[in-house]
Amino acid sequence: MTFSRREFLGAVGIATASTITAKAESERSANNIVRVGVIGMGVRGKYLIGNLPPSVTVGAICDCASLRIASVMEPQGEFAKVLAHFTQADAAKCATFQDYRRLLDRAKAKDKLDAVIIATPDHHHAQAAILALQAGLDVYLEKPLTVTIREGRLLADAVKRTGRVLQVGSQQRTMEVNRFACEFIRNGGLGRISKVELPNYPGPLPMPSLDQEPAFGGVDFNLFCGPAPLRPHHRH
Repeated sequence: MTFSRREFLGAVGIATASTITAKAESERSANNIVRVGVIGMGVRGKYLIGNLPPSVTVGAICDCASLRIASVMEPQGEFAKVLAHFTQADAAKCATFQDYRRLLDRAKAKDKLDAVIIATPDHHHAQAAILALQAGLDVYLEKPLTVTIREGRLLADAVKRTGRVLQVGSQQRTMEVNRFACEFIRNGGLGRISKVELPNYPGPLPMPSLDQEPAFGGVDFNLFCGPAPLRPHHRH
């Protein structure tokens, strides 16, 4: 089975809403394997790895917490578990990085990457995605696309300028039950709609002033803050 980069991105998009189940082929050549890097090895990053199509292999992972990377890369650690269904799940061949800019440098190396999955905190989305596009990679970006409208415009311009593919992981856009409901309503199944009630989720909650404490877990806190204002570190 051969997946183009566009097909790969589509498959990962579906995986955010439902689990992809597929058996790896017994034989795969290097020419039909899509090599991806994963930026952000928290719960979401590992979940997406576990739902990749069988013709995709993870060539590099990144997280600003070095101890998280170390725990993931243990022989019996989380990485081995999420890649258990891969034919060539060999963690020893996976490069590790704390700074995603160094991971993106790998895209230009001989053993290059084809695409990148970005599952970082929100404030890194725009910068990481733009740098990945500039490195010649296709991008699967977790929601929200960006923090501001201006960032969204810059990202859209980068996609147009580079000609690469970018897909945003928005849940419940491709689920069969939701498609059925939309078609049912649009075809008049509910009759004439006279009232619609929607939940109104609050915005960011105010954060009280917290005393600074040493970073833990091998976190590079300057790197974590990235393009956001640098604040004193606190676990909360």
